[in-house]
Amino acid sequence: MIEKLERPCVLPDDQVPPDVVKIGSIVTCEVEDGPCRTFSLVYPDDVDAEKGRISVLTPVGVALLGLRPGQAVEWFSRDGQRNHLMVVRVEDDVKDELAL
Repeated sequence: MIEKLERPCVLPDDQVPPDVVKIGSIVTCEVEDGPCRTFSLVYPDDVDAEKGRISVLTPVGVALLGLRPGQAVEWFSRDGQRNHLMVVRVEDDVKDELAL
């Protein structure tokens, strides 16, 4: 995951395809040995676990950045546990919803 942070590719919003995971995306993932989960990837100040808003700075948030449906990633949780998920669906930006 560190490699992702060391080589970022920053693009204007209008140049990022809507199916690429980015801050503000609503992401549905298949979780290994569990049900699909849907959540929004947000800035740390907008985190709300009850509403499914997770920080882009969490291990899973960093791991998902830049992925598209059909792509999978392994990541390590803060307790060192290995996890695996596959992106099923990405919905574009929820910034307007966050402003409410």
